[in-house]
Amino acid sequence: MDRNFSSFLRAKYSPIPKDDTEKVIDGIASTMALANDRNQTLRSVLDGVARMIYRLFEFKEIAIGLKSEKDGLFRYEILLGFKRESELAHRRIAYDEKDMMDTTEYPGVKLGKYSEYCTSEALEYERDDMETFNRPIIVTQVRKSHEEFLEGDYIDFYIYGYDKELIGWIEVGRTGDGKLPARSTVWYIELIASILAILIQKDRAKSKK
Repeated sequence: MDRNFSSFLRAKYSPIPKDDTEKVIDGIASTMALANDRNQTLRSVLDGVARMIYRLFEFKEIAIGLKSEKDGLFRYEILLGFKRESELAHRRIAYDEKDMMDTTEYPGVKLGKYSEYCTSEALEYERDDMETFNRPIIVTQVRKSHEEFLEGDYIDFYIYGYDKELIGWIEVGRTGDGKLPARSTVWYIELIASILAILIQKDRAKSKK
């Protein structure tokens, strides 16, 4: 084969990501490779996903929660970007099915097929709730622009299993620049949530054998 052509092909199809889209695809591919490693646990895969979201997107607080197969309650499993007090407060929380689907107590705006935006203004926080925030003193700040992403705002990406059973969720908050995330970010994280659904169910099936 012509050496110049070989060099051209290697340069054109280099495995090194050249733009944001390729970085996201590379991150997802790396996560899938990690999940395919028999020595990795589901928890380590989820931790890898949280770190990927932190690295590739605007969010500085990432949480991933799962539905327990033992008692059916939803709990935070992975927390990244939280102060110790905030992390401990999150770990004390256990939601039931009603909590997860309650649009009265936790009102939000549906964004995509599996995502929902919850605003700080829409919620009435109790003392225990305030402890979950890294910067609780500014949770009540006024929104000055529609483009602002306030402390207390968060986006949930729901993870559905077989028969549309809710089996977990990704929760993201606090963007680096205090602005709303890009439209493409929501699409990408919805894709990640869909991939996690497959991995979680695969892990559950394996544990039952």
